[in-house]
Amino acid sequence: MSNFINYLMSFISVKNNPKIFFWAQFFGSISFITPVLSLFYLHRGLTLSDILLLFVIDVVFSLIFEVPTGTIADKYGHKISLIISQILLIFSITLWIFAFEKYMFYIAAALAGISCTFHSGVKDALIYESLKESGKEKTMSKVWGKIVSAPQIALALAVIFGAYFAKDLQESQFVFIIILGLFFSLIKLILLFFLKNPKSHELSRQINPFAHLKEAYNFIKKTPTLFWMTIGQMLIYIPFWSFKEIAQPFLTNAGLAVFWIGILYAITYGLIFVILNKVEWIEKRISTKKLIYLFAFSNLLAYMVAYIWGNFLFVAILVFISLFLLRNLRTPIFAQIFNDYITSKSRSTILSLFSGLDSLFDILIIGILSGLASYGLYFVFLGCAISVFIGLLFPIKLASEIERKTSP
Repeated sequence: MSNFINYLMSFISVKNNPKIFFWAQFFGSISFITPVLSLFYLHRGLTLSDILLLFVIDVVFSLIFEVPTGTIADKYGHKISLIISQILLIFSITLWIFAFEKYMFYIAAALAGISCTFHSGVKDALIYESLKESGKEKTMSKVWGKIVSAPQIALALAVIFGAYFAKDLQESQFVFIIILGLFFSLIKLILLFFLKNPKSHELSRQINPFAHLKEAYNFIKKTPTLFWMTIGQMLIYIPFWSFKEIAQPFLTNAGLAVFWIGILYAITYGLIFVILNKVEWIEKRISTKKLIYLFAFSNLLAYMVAYIWGNFLFVAILVFISLFLLRNLRTPIFAQIFNDYITSKSRSTILSLFSGLDSLFDILIIGILSGLASYGLYFVFLGCAISVFIGLLFPIKLASEIERKTSP
């Protein structure tokens, strides 16, 4: 027994953080209700506008708690912040079982929003600082790509099972797959206890939380290029969350059966897994800047195609796969871009401030799209396209470009 405990203790090291977090993400992403979640909401009496409103509530609470939880992460460590996040998420999902009134779903969404603030920016900072301690911070996009890919295989298997067992959209079927998913959420919680805070946190925790906030604010003030580039990216990628919420009725309206939704999700997650593990290969062949613009224009095209021809099944399937691929492939690449800019010890607080800004734009954009949903599903896609077009007007500059311009 003592040998086993010693083995576990030796496994808890900064160099193993990426590996541990990979498996935590893997198990935590096993959600059997994902392919039918919007259909579950509709089954419990919510409308499409209500579903988008849940997202807005999630974001409002994310905004309220974003900065305080960021300073908590800088003061008390990434590990404890991630553990709190997972506990809150488990409570949020558990509420779904008992939610037969709208207000119960609102509470669950609020808890999910608070949960998000405890891990937004923190997980990126944990992995980046862990890699930096080993002198491997330039591999962030590669490592983060693998971590982001972790949920894809888990989800590819889970969504087939979930769609099959909920194919009749019966109450007992929904409850069964929610409880089954909670089991794997608990496994993720256990794995998070094996993470270790990087040494950089020891310097960070000595700083007063208000000093973290001040330093983060000053950093953002001194880097207007990053600020404006981030706003542009928000306008481009925030609309995806509205698409994600209405994707299932979008597919069923186009004629896809519930069971085949699960198969489609599985195929999509499998493709995402393969592509995310090729991020480094892709970046060697296409410059980072060109990739970001390519993703943005592809998003604009996908939303316009959905608006015009989305009632055709083949088109709906193609749009679904394209938007999910674009969103997930962009994540590790932009994580590298963003973290390369940040040189401050208050990394988590800086990321939280940007996440708070993201929440403000979430409320604005998703709120508008929620209003458009009352006029019909396809008006949402038109709104998404307009948002992406505006986002394309904002320039993109990498940290390396800024360094070249400012160097003697």
